[in-house]
Amino acid sequence: MNQAEVDTARKLEAMLKVTKSICGYPEFEILLKNLDKSLHDLIEYDIINLFTYNEATGDGLIYYPGFIFEEISEHPNAVFNFADGPSFWVWNNQKPLINCIEDYESAYPKVLVYRRREGIQTSCVVPLTTTQKRVGTLEFLSRKRDAFGDQKELAFIQFVANQVAIVVDNAIIYQKMKTSEENLTIERHHLQTLLDVTNAAFSQYDTKSLIREISLQVHSVFGAEFCGLCLYDAATGVLYWEAVHQVNRKYGLNVRHTPLQTGPVLDQCIADRRHYKVDAAMMDMMCRQSDLAALLSKEGIRSFCTLPLSFHLESLGLLIVGHQTRDVIEDDSLQLLTEIARQVSMAISNIQAYRKIMQLQKKLNSEKLYLEEEIKLQYNFGEIIGQSKTMHSLYQQIEAVAETDATVLILGETGTGKELIARAIHDCSFRKKRTLVKVNCSAIPANLFESDLFGHEKGAFTGAIQQKIGRFEMAHLGTLFLDEVGDIPLDSQPKLLRALQEQEFERLGGTRPLHVDVRIIAATNNNLLNMVAEGNFRSDLYYRLNVFPIKVPPLRERKNDIPMLVYYFIEKYARKLRRDIKSIPDEIMESLMQMPWPGNVRELEHVIERAVVISKGPMLQMPQDVLTNYFPVANQEMPLRTMFVTNVAPSSAQKGATLHDTERRHILNILNECNGVIGGANGAAARLGLKRTTLHAKMKRLGIIRNQTQFCASS
Repeated sequence: MNQAEVDTARKLEAMLKVTKSICGYPEFEILLKNLDKSLHDLIEYDIINLFTYNEATGDGLIYYPGFIFEEISEHPNAVFNFADGPSFWVWNNQKPLINCIEDYESAYPKVLVYRRREGIQTSCVVPLTTTQKRVGTLEFLSRKRDAFGDQKELAFIQFVANQVAIVVDNAIIYQKMKTSEENLTIERHHLQTLLDVTNAAFSQYDTKSLIREISLQVHSVFGAEFCGLCLYDAATGVLYWEAVHQVNRKYGLNVRHTPLQTGPVLDQCIADRRHYKVDAAMMDMMCRQSDLAALLSKEGIRSFCTLPLSFHLESLGLLIVGHQTRDVIEDDSLQLLTEIARQVSMAISNIQAYRKIMQLQKKLNSEKLYLEEEIKLQYNFGEIIGQSKTMHSLYQQIEAVAETDATVLILGETGTGKELIARAIHDCSFRKKRTLVKVNCSAIPANLFESDLFGHEKGAFTGAIQQKIGRFEMAHLGTLFLDEVGDIPLDSQPKLLRALQEQEFERLGGTRPLHVDVRIIAATNNNLLNMVAEGNFRSDLYYRLNVFPIKVPPLRERKNDIPMLVYYFIEKYARKLRRDIKSIPDEIMESLMQMPWPGNVRELEHVIERAVVISKGPMLQMPQDVLTNYFPVANQEMPLRTMFVTNVAPSSAQKGATLHDTERRHILNILNECNGVIGGANGAAARLGLKRTTLHAKMKRLGIIRNQTQFCASS
C-alpha cells in the first residue's frame, strides 16, 4: 500500500470524526466551536468565519466560533455589508476563492483594516451549498503567506464544506424555528427527529445496525412499519438490497446483496434524484414493473415512498419507507423524510469510508506482519552492529524505553554511535512515522542557538527578514535529538528547560505560546555532573534530561564485536572504492582486537577505509604506522606474527586465509578457550553473541568437529 492510500485513509478517518463532532448540535455556538476544534486537525488555518446571507433583503450574519455573531446588513450602521467581502463573489459564482492580503487593497478595502488588524495574509472562501439550496460561505483565514494553494488541499476543503453545509442548514432551520412562534412546536419536533436520526445514524458502523436505528425512529414519528436500504454497486452499477428492518417482525428479511429491478418510473425518479410515492391504488401496477414493489407487496406493505440517497453529487442508492396499515404516505411528512434521507446519505458515506479504512488498515497490518517476519531477528536496530553481552544489554534498554515517551540521555565516548542509538529508539517508538529532527548543539553559534531551536518572527532582530520555524516546532509529534547537549549555551538553558517541562515555547520576538508534542533524546560525551559542579550546566536541566540514561560502551569493552565490525566496513568500502578484498590476515585481525581504540567505532571505520584504499590485491593490507602507534617495538622489522599468539597454531596456508577461514579460526579459538563448552552463560555461544543452535549450524557449515577434548577443522 503506497503513502497516498495511507494519507487518503487518514483523511477519511479524520473526516468521519469531524462529522461526528458537529452533527447533533443545532446551536451555532456549539456547532462552530466543535467545527473549529475538529478542522484544525485537517486544515491549516488561524481563523474561521461562517457567513449566511438573505438574498432577498441583503442582510447577512457572520458567525465566529467564540460565541459571537454580528449583523452585516445594508444598514448604514453596519460594520461592513456582505457585498464588501469575498464571500459575495463566492455566493454568486459558487466557486472557491483564494485571496492574498494585497488583493484586499483593491477589491475589498472596507474589509482590509480588519484583516490587517488580525495579521491575516491569505484567505480561502468556499460555498456552503446543499443539494437544494445555497446556505452561505465558509471563510478560512491564515497568517501564513500562500496558504491553501495546493489543489488537493482546496478540493478537500470543499469536500469538508459540503458536509458542513448540511449541518449548517439544519442549524439555520433551528435558528429560524426559535424566532417563529407560529411554527415553534412543529419545527422543534422536526429538528428533534433529525437530531435523533443523526445521533442514531452516526453511532453505527455497519448498514444493518444503521437501518434498524433509522427504522425505529421513522416508526416512532410516522408510524411506518418498514424501512429498507438499497445501495449501488459501484463496480457493476447494479442496485441491490443492503438491509431491511420491520418493527413487527422478530427476524428480518434475508435479502442482502439481492439485485433488483426498480422499473422505468422509479428509474426516472432515481435519475432525477427526487422522491416517489406509491399508494395502495398504484401497488398492483408497480408490482408488474418493479422487483422492489413486488417484494414490498409480498411483505404486506400497502404504501411506500422511495427517497434518493446521494452525497457529494454521487448517487448512493435508495431509502424506502413503507406502511402496512395505511394506504398513502402523507405529503406533510415528505420534507422531514427527505431531510432524514440526507442524514442517512452522510451516514452511508461515512460507513463506506470506514469500511475502506478498515480494509486499508487490514492490508497495512498484513504487510507489516509479513515484513516483520521477513526481517525478524533477535534484535534489529538498523546499522547498530554487535552481538556481545554488553550490546545485548544495550539492546534491551533500547527496547524498554522506545515504547515509552520518556526522555533519554545517551552517554558515551566520541565515536561510539550515540546518534545510531537515538535513531534506533525513534524507529522502535510509536513516533517512527514522524520526523527525527537532529540538533548538533556544538555546531550552532551561541547567539543563534535560541533562534535555531525555537524559531523567530519576522523583524525579531537585525537580519530576520522572514519568519523561521524552529527545530522544536519541526519535531512536533516526532522526536528531537539534542546531540552534544553539554555544549548548550548557559543563557539558553532556562528556555530549553521550560520547553521540556511545559512542551510550550515562544518564537524569538513572538508573543503567542506554541504547544508541541515532542519526545526528547539527548546525547553527550561530557561528564554533565562535573559541568554542573563547575557551574557550566544547570542542575535542573540535567535532572530533566537524565530520566533514562543509556551508557554506550566503548569499543575496547566489546572487543568480541570487532571482527563483525571489520567485516562490515570492509564490505562497505570495498564496494565503494571498487576493491575486491577476499581475505584478512590473522595477525591483522588479532592486532585490531588488541588495540585500545580511543576513537571507538569511528576510528575503526576510518582505519579500515584507509586499509582498503592501500590494498591492491585480494588480501587486506594494514598500514604499518597504524599498528606501531599502539604497539611500538624496538625492532620495527620484526614480523608482526611474533608479537601475538593464539590458542591454535597457525598453518602456512592461513596467511592468505579467506573471510570464511578467518571466521572458522575465530570460532575454533573461542571453543578451545571455553574448553569445548558451547551452551551456558560462560559457553562459546554466549561469548560469540550467538544462540546455541546458531553456533551448531555454523560449526557444521564450517566443518568444525570435536577431536577428543578440543575442536578442530575437519579435512
